[in-house]
Amino acid sequence: MATATMDKPVSMLDRPLGSVLALDWEKGLYAVLILAAFVTRFYDLGARVMSHDESLHTQYSWYLYKNGNYQHTPMMHGPLKFHLTAFTYWLFGDNDFTARIPTALMGVAAVALCYFFRKWLGRSGALLAALLMLISPYQLYYSRYIRDEPYVMVWGLLLVLGVLNYLDSRSPKWLYSLALVSALFYTTMESSFIYIAIVMVFLGLFLVYDLLRTAWPRPELRQPFFALLAVAVIAALIGVGLFFYRDRLGIAPPSSAAEVQVPADPGRTTPESGPISPMETYADLAWLGALMAGAGGLYFVARAFGREGLKRFPALDLIAVLGLFALPQLAALPVRGLQRNPLNYTLPPMDGFN
Repeated sequence: MATATMDKPVSMLDRPLGSVLALDWEKGLYAVLILAAFVTRFYDLGARVMSHDESLHTQYSWYLYKNGNYQHTPMMHGPLKFHLTAFTYWLFGDNDFTARIPTALMGVAAVALCYFFRKWLGRSGALLAALLMLISPYQLYYSRYIRDEPYVMVWGLLLVLGVLNYLDSRSPKWLYSLALVSALFYTTMESSFIYIAIVMVFLGLFLVYDLLRTAWPRPELRQPFFALLAVAVIAALIGVGLFFYRDRLGIAPPSSAAEVQVPADPGRTTPESGPISPMETYADLAWLGALMAGAGGLYFVARAFGREGLKRFPALDLIAVLGLFALPQLAALPVRGLQRNPLNYTLPPMDGFN
């Protein structure tokens, strides 16, 4: 009489090491590239003398490490690097080598992150990207330099990775990861606005592409949407043209050396801008028109598809998450559009603004 026997599960500790690692040529090459990144980023890291920018970053990180004092100043960009550098001082002591550990780790992470782009770049393309990231003189130099560029590089890669994965899987975890990356990005450097703006332009184009190829439940609303979209694009182009070409057209506002005192610190002042030219007002109005036309277009989309129908467009979710972080930081734009100076911190807010 035959009896069925159940195979006893094999403990992970009993498995051969090779079967656990499952190392193939691709993973082996990545391991070599990451090891080379560690060597090139960390070898003799403290030998080079600190530059001017590095001296500021290390000095104020040391103040934070030594006595907990830190005050954010936009001149030195975001606070993240100061806190991470102070943390490495606390772990390993304060010297030139330890000051550069966080940025060196970011340089290694940038090489390793290329592995996760295989789905879009292909296996060979991702390997080539990792190799180029490793040997790039720019990446190597700034990975051994205590500035914001290595952080920006990693947050930018993670931002794109989160967007691509969410468009592919619609998994909520990628929205949470984007919220985290955006927060870290904004605490690093002002260039975060540029990166996120580029991503949001891509998402806007992706949304329009989706709307073009999708059958509308209410076809009569399709034409008004695309008409408003055209108005928004034209108005935005006019606003950009007036803003960037005002110098060539001779309509730039005169500069002013006037300064406004900061109430919280009478010794500090902020620059007061010169008069706002009519052309700048026209540019602001063009941008306002673009925003209103865009909002009107989204209204027609919402009317056509309804709440459930909108769920078929993943780009909308991503725009909502990234836009939620950006909106509070864009408060200076409507203030400027109202002929006020957003750099004037005097109180009460409406008195003495001009």
